[in-house]
Amino acid sequence: MSLEKSSAWRKEKALAAARRALEAALTLLSEAEEPPTKGTDSGPTFYTSATSPLGRRLFLRLARQGAFPSHRVGRLVLAKREAVDAWIAAQSNQKRSASTSTDEIDALLRSNRIRPASRKAR
Repeated sequence: MSLEKSSAWRKEKALAAARRALEAALTLLSEAEEPPTKGTDSGPTFYTSATSPLGRRLFLRLARQGAFPSHRVGRLVLAKREAVDAWIAAQSNQKRSASTSTDEIDALLRSNRIRPASRKAR
């Protein structure tokens, strides 16, 4: 086999391997980006910025800040669905527990000698 034929054969073999790897990656990527089907909970195991319930910008900002584990594949950011859902659940629980009750607000107003309005007027 001549040197030119040998290098051409190696290039073809390398291109064929690259095509197979690219096709496999595209298949995995398309499976990860499919939105969950209605009526079943067996959606994708990963969220992307396009499929996340958080919205594109918030998802990317939280992934960058490390709010939940995420991985970059090229320009695509992937995060496990369970981790994102757990973060969302934790945030909604924090907001409920951090809210100040109206009784505490009324007590604060009274301590500053401000008469709170009746509850019906609010």
